Formats: sequence, structure tokens, C-alpha cells
Amino acid sequence: MIAPTPRTGAMIDCKTNVLSMLKSRRRWTQFNLATMFVVVTVICVWLAMACSRNNQKLRAIEAIENVGGSISYDYQWGTSEAFLADAKPPGPQCLRYLFGELYCAELVEIQLFSAPHSHPSEFTDAEAAKLGALSRLRWLVLMDTAVTDAGLQHLRNLGNLERLDLEGAMVTDAGVDELQRALPNCKIYH
Repeated sequence: MIAPTPRTGAMIDCKTNVLSMLKSRRRWTQFNLATMFVVVTVICVWLAMACSRNNQKLRAIEAIENVGGSISYDYQWGTSEAFLADAKPPGPQCLRYLFGELYCAELVEIQLFSAPHSHPSEFTDAEAAKLGALSRLRWLVLMDTAVTDAGLQHLRNLGNLERLDLEGAMVTDAGVDELQRALPNCKIYH
């Protein structure tokens, strides 16, 4: 058997070091790819949930606008709660174009009452169910609508609601009292 020369032994050590470095880099790369996959998956799930919430909000807005109601967003109200007719929506225009105004703003007011070009009597419990997605809603006017006590159950989750006007709606005192208990900070007009 031939004894290794210092040069041959050094070459074997060098090969061993290079192979171990490649293996550790490969493991590091695998870890990074796995981490990246998890991060991308979490982002995709979050984005899907956000899009689903916005779609629910858009269906509620469509239900209001189809019967002639009006809506306003948080950026349209000043600090003294004065309406700012010329307010510009926040956020980048390209994102508002792609995702809609709900991307950067919250719907805070809905008004639906008898007026030219509005048909509040066509707004029923089925449309009221869609309003449950508008969790930041502060003011809601559903005058002269076909909403009943069953439709009021869908409004119970609107915890930020400060004022609700149900004059002329098909609700009973018992239904309004039950909703008032669910929304103690809301002033309900009936």
C-alpha cells in the first residue's frame, strides 16, 4: 500500500470540504424554498380572504344601488363629521382601478328612502342579509323598505353602527327592541 503524500491527502480533504459545503448549501436552498412556499401560500390565502370580503361588500353595495340608495365612504367625512363632496379616495389609483374603491376605503353610510329614482320597497330581507358584510358601517337609513324583523337579524353584527333609521319599514316594536339589545350603542329610529 502506498502511503499518501501530503499533496494527495490535501486533495482528499479539499474534495470532502467542497462536498460538505455543497450538501449544506443544498439543504439551505431546500429550507429556503420550503419557507418561500409556506410564505407564498400564506399570502395567497390572506389575499383570497380579503378578496372574498370585498366581494361580499360589493354585493351589498350593488343591492343598495339597484334600488336607488346612496352610499358614502370614510374619506368623504371630515373630522367634524361634515360631508366633503370633493374628497379624493385614498390609495394608489392603479390599486383602486384593479380592486375597487373598497381596497383603500371603508363604507360608512347607506341611505335608502323614498325619493325620485329610488325604490326602497324593493329592498327586502334578502338584501338586508348582504349588509352584514359591512362591519364598519356607522349610519344606515332603510326608510320605507320591505325589511321585516327577520331582516333585522342580519344587522346584529354591525357593531360600529351609530344610527339606524327604520321609519316606514315593516318591522315591529319587538324586533326593534331585540336589535337594540344587540346594538346598545346604536340609536334606532322607528
